[in-house]
Amino acid sequence: MHSTRVRPGVWSAVPITAVLLGMGASGLGAQIPQRFTNLHYYPEDISRGELVGAMRQFSFALGVRCQYCHVGGDGESFDGVDFASDDKLAKRRARAMLEMAETINTTLLSDLPERATPAVDVQCRTCHRGLARPRMIDDLLRERITAEGVDAAVAYYRELREREYGGWSYDFSEWVITDLANDYVRADDPQTAAALMRMNAEFHAESFSVWAALGGTEAAAGNRDAAIAAYRRGLELSPDDPQILRLLERLGVSR
Repeated sequence: MHSTRVRPGVWSAVPITAVLLGMGASGLGAQIPQRFTNLHYYPEDISRGELVGAMRQFSFALGVRCQYCHVGGDGESFDGVDFASDDKLAKRRARAMLEMAETINTTLLSDLPERATPAVDVQCRTCHRGLARPRMIDDLLRERITAEGVDAAVAYYRELREREYGGWSYDFSEWVITDLANDYVRADDPQTAAALMRMNAEFHAESFSVWAALGGTEAAAGNRDAAIAAYRRGLELSPDDPQILRLLERLGVSR
């Protein structure tokens, strides 16, 4: 076992009391082992504070509690947790993910031409963003559209945005939905594309680009009046835009 490891994140400077977020020190002594066994990734001589800090980092990065990877306990405290057990698949996968991150940081990124200094490393939170299973919002919507239709996907997006907006788990910027809608235009499903862009226009009503894209999807869906209205709204935000003026001309109208 190596004496040092690349650990995603910087925790060595964080006091153990802060890392454990106020959990009583007297209770911790009885719940967390003084010595750790069955360590595969971390060195056997890693300090208790470092290892507990690393585990806490995983908890934050994935938005989970200790029992996500470890067997036993009540889900609230460390009582009854079998830290050494490898029974849970999530724990075995975590080791593989740690090895993957180390390979990226020490082998693959080291070959990056003119790598920045200080180096930017991959951490658990780089991908997970507070999610146990990191997913892109457009992938989630695509799955929902396939399974239940675009109306269900729009409702799901609203629910997700209401709950998660302002956090770091999902990208709610306008281009995510615009790109997804464009995928459906290319797939010859302009009705789905238009429904997605109508939703996008609600949340990004001051974006010229969103109204221009909405006009295009409405036109592709055969909704001429809606396309004209969207284009004209775009012109309000970007007067005399030559592209929209040409698109309106194709529809047989002026501004």
